[in-house]
Amino acid sequence: MQQCEWRSCPVFLLLRSPESSAGHYIGSGSNRMHINELPVELLSEVFDDATDKNYLTPNQLTPFLFSFRRKFAPLNLIHVCQHWRMVAFSTPTLWTSLNVAQHKPSKSSVLAMAYWLQCSRNAPLHFLISSWNDASDPSFDRQYARKMLRILSIHLSRWRYVTIEAGNELAGDLVEVLNDAAEHPPPLEGLEINFGYDHDDIAQQSVVDEFASSIYNLKTLRRLYWINAWGHGLPNLPWDQYETIFIKSSFTPEDSLRVLTQCTSAKSVTIRRFQLSNHCLTPFNQPHTSLTSLTSLTLDECSDPLPLLSCFTIPSLLHLEMSLNQREFHLLEEFLKRSNCPLQVLIVADTTLAVDGIASFFKFPWLKSISNVKLAPTYSDKEMQKFLKNLETSYEKLPPLVVWMEMFAHWPVFIGWKESGLQGALYALEAGKLTTVG
Repeated sequence: MQQCEWRSCPVFLLLRSPESSAGHYIGSGSNRMHINELPVELLSEVFDDATDKNYLTPNQLTPFLFSFRRKFAPLNLIHVCQHWRMVAFSTPTLWTSLNVAQHKPSKSSVLAMAYWLQCSRNAPLHFLISSWNDASDPSFDRQYARKMLRILSIHLSRWRYVTIEAGNELAGDLVEVLNDAAEHPPPLEGLEINFGYDHDDIAQQSVVDEFASSIYNLKTLRRLYWINAWGHGLPNLPWDQYETIFIKSSFTPEDSLRVLTQCTSAKSVTIRRFQLSNHCLTPFNQPHTSLTSLTSLTLDECSDPLPLLSCFTIPSLLHLEMSLNQREFHLLEEFLKRSNCPLQVLIVADTTLAVDGIASFFKFPWLKSISNVKLAPTYSDKEMQKFLKNLETSYEKLPPLVVWMEMFAHWPVFIGWKESGLQGALYALEAGKLTTVG
């Protein structure tokens, strides 16, 4: 393996850590050996496993290192001994995933990034770049993200998974970088782009439109996360080539229908809106679109999900999540019967559903074939306990029901049933008997 010139490395100069040769031994007795006697390839794997790539981008596109942190791998590896430095600098995968957002003032970080990328050799790059911190502190470099982008653009041919939190200037720079590389575009497989919401630096719609045009011909792109709080409508993109689609923007139900109709290769689609809307899908007759690859679909009430589903057949659907503003459940029943899909998870969020509506929902016989049914009304766990108590006294003929909470869910509690049974349950109702579980 070729050894990097570590003594000129800005990362090393930044740390100013003294060289030390530690006595690292593994095994015992006759099997005891110094760790540096391990084959270099095996030691590289150990180093790679030690790298703390446990941070996820906002929509879990890819894991990455949080920042240049001196006490964690790979930076702590380069000043244990000369051999470890050589191995670390000769293992490109240690240096390919990073959050390059500005966390604190640092004059040397830009230079350190240049060397960091040099150490990664020709390996694919996964990174998060954000302009949102740059103006949050007077001591911060307001041009930090743009400087980092200029360095990263030199390695455009290695971009694979990229997360961008872009204000107007950074978004404009990205457009310029991608347009300049139109004949040899980056081989991006995943892109997560957020144009701003509650920040001062928000990309203008004209720049957003230019960005959409600049990524239109990225033929390798398979995973797209598009977040545009102040946008109007959904961009014209080759939706039929993407396998994972996440949209959070402003749109009409007709926009949602137009995009979903094109998602013929998608396995997972999520379409959400920032601001709620009561606009309903205009009913019309059209042939059912078959989405044969789709296994997971999430729609909020702004897509008017039940009328929208009446336009589709989705035979492979396993997971369906919806927020509702209409309760035309016969459309859902017809959709499931038409699709004949092996649905395993159904999540229905209805913020205006009254207690009698909850009981009526669980009487639908076609729900029984679904192993996980989660209804999310806006009731607290105590309110749900009272509701179940009323059902206990009136003993309506219902399937066994469980009330539970889930971490990171958008709703206070769920009621329904799940494959894990009573695990994590608060209350259970079966055969007219209410039980407090947890």
